[in-house]
Amino acid sequence: MRRLRCGLLGLAGRGQDLLEAVASSPVVELIAIGDPGQPDLRRTAEKFRVQAFEDCRSLLVEMSPEALFCALPVYQAADYLPVAAERGIGVFQLTPWAIDFESAAGLVRLFESCRCPHVIARLWRVEPAYQRLGEVREFFGRVYAVEVHVSAPRPDREGWLGDAKRAGGGTLLHDAYEQVDMVVTLCGLPEQVYAVAGWFPGPGDPRPYDTEDAMSVVCRYAQDRFATVASYRTAGGDDWKVTLRGTAATAEVLPQSLRVLSSEGDCVSQARVCSRNRYTAAVAAFADSLLEGTDLEPTSQDHLPTMAVIQSAYLSARTSHPESPAKFLHLAGNPQL
Repeated sequence: MRRLRCGLLGLAGRGQDLLEAVASSPVVELIAIGDPGQPDLRRTAEKFRVQAFEDCRSLLVEMSPEALFCALPVYQAADYLPVAAERGIGVFQLTPWAIDFESAAGLVRLFESCRCPHVIARLWRVEPAYQRLGEVREFFGRVYAVEVHVSAPRPDREGWLGDAKRAGGGTLLHDAYEQVDMVVTLCGLPEQVYAVAGWFPGPGDPRPYDTEDAMSVVCRYAQDRFATVASYRTAGGDDWKVTLRGTAATAEVLPQSLRVLSSEGDCVSQARVCSRNRYTAAVAAFADSLLEGTDLEPTSQDHLPTMAVIQSAYLSARTSHPESPAKFLHLAGNPQL
């Protein structure tokens, strides 16, 4: 069986889990890894018996991989994605994949003009435990309210996550992207978004920073439906919960399970996440699609509505007024309504 020759950029944080999933995949041949300034790059390359590149452009040019897995921070990935697109290298990228909607729309145009695939991770869609979410109306009836709560550790205030120019945003973009994407994918594009942001420097923060520590968002849909998103950077560990309230049942989506509750509040089913590595299924689906020549999903185009909602939230936090995500999509020439 032929395997897809791939490179991987980004070893920090979630990049380690992505690396494990790629290296262990039976349909992927990992040939090189790259990360500018990563001290363990050489040691990691020796462990996985691949070539190492501090200069990620050299990896793309010299190794000519068929595909690229990207876990670099958004401000670094922006330097190398155009090189991949121009060389026809299909890309699988973790979220968040751009610092703002304008940058995201630019990437969509770039990869489309190069006729090169650009897939953005949507891990919850390939997780078997969450399969029932794909048929929301059948199991839950008309979903009239969604509640999202996300809590994440505070970032290093001396690092790039505290710098809006490099990070694009704070807890909403970097901690709650996956959950916002779940809401937009399942419920569609809201008509209006209203948001409030907060900054809470601690006594140990050595210098000013300009990315938000807390964000509260209300998304208004037609027919009196709504979704609320509350995301916080706290001193505790990572945790999140998405609750979808429907006329027939309620779904509680958690990092390790999906619970379905009846209208009386009784648990009628529960599916647990059993995957050791949450990137494994997504890596396999991406590689299989490229090898078999089938449609790739979800593309960066598919993720534009999520970026429009997030951009609307940041704009609303500045204007103190509700904002329309559709406005961003129309301006970008992508009226996904």
